Amino acid sequence: MGMLFSPIKRLTKVNDQLQQGLAAAQSVFNLIDQASEISEMPSKIPETKPVRFGLKVSSVIKSSFIRDENSIKPETKHDMFLKSVRFDFNARFSGKLTFQHLYFAYEEQTTPALQDISLTIESGETIAFVGASGSGKTTLANLIPHFYTPTAGNLLIDEININHLPLTYLRANIALVSQEVVLFNDTVAANIAYGAMADAPREKIIAVAKAAYAMEFIEQMPEGLDTIIGERGVKLSGGQRQRLAIARALLKDAPILIFDEATSALDTQSEYQVQKSLDKLKRGRTTLIIAHRLSTIAHANRIVVMDKGSIVEIGQHKQLVEKQGIYAKLYQK
Repeated sequence: MGMLFSPIKRLTKVNDQLQQGLAAAQSVFNLIDQASEISEMPSKIPETKPVRFGLKVSSVIKSSFIRDENSIKPETKHDMFLKSVRFDFNARFSGKLTFQHLYFAYEEQTTPALQDISLTIESGETIAFVGASGSGKTTLANLIPHFYTPTAGNLLIDEININHLPLTYLRANIALVSQEVVLFNDTVAANIAYGAMADAPREKIIAVAKAAYAMEFIEQMPEGLDTIIGERGVKLSGGQRQRLAIARALLKDAPILIFDEATSALDTQSEYQVQKSLDKLKRGRTTLIIAHRLSTIAHANRIVVMDKGSIVEIGQHKQLVEKQGIYAKLYQK
């Protein structure tokens, strides 16, 4: 009889293990059931607020996209736009961003994460977004590469609604450096020249690594650029991982740059060095910076202060400090 107690005791734990497995399986099944992202322009444009779709297209894009603009009658231009467009992946956006009465709410949340966001960012501008955690800064940035679709309102790039653009083309024109750096169990060089940049010349990889101040630690590795860094870059420090992500963004050379806490894991000296390289990179490009260290954004063209999903202040650093509002309080902390 004594020999039965141990098997029976183990048997009572089976239900706990089974329930844990079911919970994990449910998460996996929910992920599998997710609809695929739209990789091509939808045949039916999603319903949004009644904001007129802008047909003005920058000269670079128009010459590459419109097959025969004059053959389209004025009254049918809007309806025929998708059919009359072809995409040239060598064409670049100028980088103008327009948010028109934008709303966004995550599933199963009653309070919108973004509320009535209206903002125009001109091509080449550097805009900094600041605010407390949960104010909507990262959510707003994630709408630009179409990671999420706005609940209402419009987001235009060069006056073209992003709902009308293939994801491949849209994201080819955007470089993103986020708080969580995605790295792979491959060489340093392969992680910098990731995806569509896989065929980048070695010289360019070295150049961007130097610009991101990454070569100083890469050269100390056993095999330099050919060193395997482990899954998720486990062999690197947080600052080293972020410098590789910045090097990747430099190599992509996109007209729209998004830096979401891009220097958050760097020490003061490394942050200063990377900031110098970013200042060069930003020239002629539309740059969005999300940062908690307000000292890194003092020279932005404009600073957008967010609170509870809304824009509450917009201005330059000096103006906002003198205003003695939310930004001034954040700056004084």
